[in-house]
Amino acid sequence: MQEKDPHLESFDSHVTVEKRNGRVIRYYHHSQSPAAWVGVIMAGLGFLLAAVGAMLGPMWILIYIGAALVVGSLIVGNILKAMGLGQG
Repeated sequence: MQEKDPHLESFDSHVTVEKRNGRVIRYYHHSQSPAAWVGVIMAGLGFLLAAVGAMLGPMWILIYIGAALVVGSLIVGNILKAMGLGQG
């Protein structure tokens, strides 16, 4: 059974909640989940930092930090999804 989440109603009227086996599952429409936002922002910053590091010499430390941010975005996104802040 889907119903609106009363805690998120003021922020996003498109979040619905389904309760399955005693577990609350939120459905965010059009990939607007917090896990997606954090993952995309971290990955974007990582690519930007790696590109700047590549243009400045290359500065390998910036490239490695950017690559670590991209890999970290995958890990953080999956952790947030497992915490219930992602789609599905």
